[in-house]
Amino acid sequence: MDEATVGRIVGIVKSMQASGMAEKDIVDNLRQMGLSDDELGGILRAVGIAPKEPGPAPASQPIPEEHFERLHASVAELHEKHDELSGKLSEISELRKEIGDIKAELDEIKPLVAATKHINENLIEINKKMLARLGSN
Repeated sequence: MDEATVGRIVGIVKSMQASGMAEKDIVDNLRQMGLSDDELGGILRAVGIAPKEPGPAPASQPIPEEHFERLHASVAELHEKHDELSGKLSEISELRKEIGDIKAELDEIKPLVAATKHINENLIEINKKMLARLGSN
């Protein structure tokens, strides 16, 4: 990286510091700019921030067996609930199909009921006329 670019970046970092930005955020921003570790270290030293050396990784502790047992129990419970919900969804799907079938049958029955009503009204009218004739005789 040329000296002019380094100078501009140092100026940017100094303005970040002046605005109260945390060192960690400054380092994150510089890493996002694609700076190598050497370039990053040089810029940090130029603005008075000591580059942090990565420390040793924390030692991993064995996970107690009881955690695994609780995890397995939780997973088993989730599987049961999943199976139960799958069954309920299947039932709901069947009910929806049955409701759809009932609606289709009702759509077929409605005109038949209307025709039957019309026939009954005509029969009542005919019966009234016949009773009127029989009554006038």
